[in-house]
Amino acid sequence: MGFHVRKTEVITAAYATAKYLDTLSPRSCCISLKKPGMEEFRHFCHDVENPEYIVMGDYRDGFNFHNMNTALKLLQRGSKFIVMISQIVDNSMGEVELTVGAYGKMLEEAANVKATYIGKPNKLIFEMTLKTMDVERNSVLMVGDRVSSDIRGAKNAGIKSVLVKTGEFKESDLAGDVRPDHIVDSISEIKKLF
Repeated sequence: MGFHVRKTEVITAAYATAKYLDTLSPRSCCISLKKPGMEEFRHFCHDVENPEYIVMGDYRDGFNFHNMNTALKLLQRGSKFIVMISQIVDNSMGEVELTVGAYGKMLEEAANVKATYIGKPNKLIFEMTLKTMDVERNSVLMVGDRVSSDIRGAKNAGIKSVLVKTGEFKESDLAGDVRPDHIVDSISEIKKLF
């Protein structure tokens, strides 16, 4: 894409969730996540039978009848619940599909528990990212294609935002209560703003 980014500069929902979990010093956890993100959680004690925390990430085909019912029973027995992403639908793979937040919200309601959500638009992931940067908050510009996560998250964190009308953007997104500071048709137009 033409951006020069080091791996250490990328903060994913899995990374942010693992860092948040570190602050809790959990006795044990059960991580529902595909392999690529599991590396972030290797140093935790994993327990699928009596975890202190259930952590739900992008589990894809693991969101099945057996696993969801197992999670429900663990939550009803007292496990605490952390969900990496609050979005309920996603189009990034080409077609609309349910994503992490849908399963998280379903289990919240079924088990009558409250989950902690880490990823956008949660302020926590923005604050964590800002701590890694040596710049003032008012010098940061959040660029995103989703009003519900990118722009709302920037607003929650007090960061200026630019909505790019590409990718996940839908014109109906502009009908809501969250407004970006700037709207552009292409990422190449951002430099014209300043």
